Amino acid sequence: YERTYFTHQNIGPNPKSHYCCPLVNFGKPCPVCEHQVRTYRTRGKEEANPFLPKTRQLFLVIDRDAKDKGVQIWETNYFNGIGQLIQDWRHDVIDEDPTDSRLDFPSSENGMTMEVSVKEEPYQGRPTFKPKRIDFVSRKNPLVVEGEMPKLDDLLIEKSYEEMADLLDAGISALKM
Repeated sequence: YERTYFTHQNIGPNPKSHYCCPLVNFGKPCPVCEHQVRTYRTRGKEEANPFLPKTRQLFLVIDRDAKDKGVQIWETNYFNGIGQLIQDWRHDVIDEDPTDSRLDFPSSENGMTMEVSVKEEPYQGRPTFKPKRIDFVSRKNPLVVEGEMPKLDDLLIEKSYEEMADLLDAGISALKM
């Protein structure tokens, strides 16, 4: 139902674009991470932080208001998104009762439906949906989804070391202009 992954921004021709970090996602060398470490050592944390990988998430969702669309993919950042809400919820539940059945909510057989209440908020001139609350509702029947489910791992685009280095160079050049 969920895939956490890590991206670099502030590189390439569009600094707002996201590129999967080869190091954190795939265990391969990453020129952006190497640049971040060098920058931290020579110029300090403030100049290095923009090159740190950012945590993002992909979710498989069924929109209650658009069930006819079937399973959809929702992509969001972690800390302002549902990821932080789920993490906080899990810690609270585990502290209370580590055997709580709600911890198995993604199970298609015995799981529950996670309902996410969102609020539309503008961000950089466009509407975004910020999760405000999560609730869990018992299912009357096991979850059955028509068709094949997307494999979230397969959606991550792995770029080569050379491609990432080129994107880094383009981003640094754009900053100097």
